[in-house]
Amino acid sequence: MSFKIANLGLIAFTGMVVLAIASTQVSAESNIRARFGTRDPVTCPSYKEPRTGAISADQAKQYFKCGLEAKGGLEGTDGQVFVVEDLVLEVGAASPPGTIRIPDAAADSPAYAIKGSFVIYGCTAISTSPMTYNKGRNCTVKTQPNASGWCYKTVNQDWRCDMVDTRNRTVQMELPPPASR
Repeated sequence: MSFKIANLGLIAFTGMVVLAIASTQVSAESNIRARFGTRDPVTCPSYKEPRTGAISADQAKQYFKCGLEAKGGLEGTDGQVFVVEDLVLEVGAASPPGTIRIPDAAADSPAYAIKGSFVIYGCTAISTSPMTYNKGRNCTVKTQPNASGWCYKTVNQDWRCDMVDTRNRTVQMELPPPASR
C-alpha cells in the first residue's frame, strides 16, 4: 500500500504569495514495519455491506478488525499500532430492532450477537537507544478467549462490530510483534 504526501511550499513573487505543491510517493507499509515491527492495520474501504439482511461471519471479522485496528492505526495515535491476530468470530441470530440499547445503533435495524476469541497486540515504536532499547519486546499482548459483543448498523447505516472479553483476558508485556503476514 502506498499513498502520496504533498509537500507544500510558499513562494513569494513581488507582493504575491503562491502555494507550490509537489508530491512524493511514500510507502505506508514499510514505514509501519520499520517503526513498529508489525504489519499495517487493516482498513475497510466501506462499512456499508450488506445493505440488507444479515451480516456474514467474514464481514463481521473484517469490520471488527478494521474498527479495532483503526483506533491506533495512525502513527501519531498514542505512538502505538494495534493489530488483531488469531481472530475467531461467530455471528448469532438477530435481535429485533430497538430491543438492544446501543447508543449509536440505528433504531430500525436488528443487532447481531457475536462471540469469539482474539489476540490484540499494542505495539510502541521500536527504540534502539541504549536507554530505552525495546526491539523485539515492544508489544503488549492481550488474549481474549471468551469475547462477546454486537454487530449492528449505526445511524449512518455503517456496520460496526465490537466485542471484548471482560472476564478472562490475559495481558503479557514486552513481547515481540506478530510475524508480518
